[in-house]
Amino acid sequence: MSRFQNYNISTECSRLGLGEALIPVNHPVYYGQCAEDYIAVSVLRALASTEGVDLTTQRYLEIGANHPVSTSSTYLLHRGLGMVGVLVEANPSLLDALRKARPVDTVLQYAVTPYESSFVDFYVSDYSELSSIKKQTIENFPHIKASVADCLRVPAITINQLIE
Repeated sequence: MSRFQNYNISTECSRLGLGEALIPVNHPVYYGQCAEDYIAVSVLRALASTEGVDLTTQRYLEIGANHPVSTSSTYLLHRGLGMVGVLVEANPSLLDALRKARPVDTVLQYAVTPYESSFVDFYVSDYSELSSIKKQTIENFPHIKASVADCLRVPAITINQLIE
């Protein structure tokens, strides 16, 4: 791979018997499940460029942080843009890893709910990313046979209370 860094493009050009592309296309780095973080970083960089926004002064809020890197919607915002923010996670067994890998972020243990309540039942899935305050979310998730591994009583907060 000489002139461009995107492995996918290089592989396809080779497979199809095409020459190398003339304009290099970077192979994007992303940590979100569907590259949503890469899209957000691209939009934020454009905003910073056109509006003169210093992105290092901006903050993010990730609700349902789960893993500090894998499927994270905000890890690239920190690594790529120097942003810091708040990570909210209901599952207490995930908090230590979040604090270890994301020491400059504020990590809070809450289940974010649409209604005011001090505590709620939180259903932990055998696939932790699917854990929810609704048992049906786990049991009816399409394409994955997930089950409830545990039910915990966790602190709850509404989005408005959290932002306040």
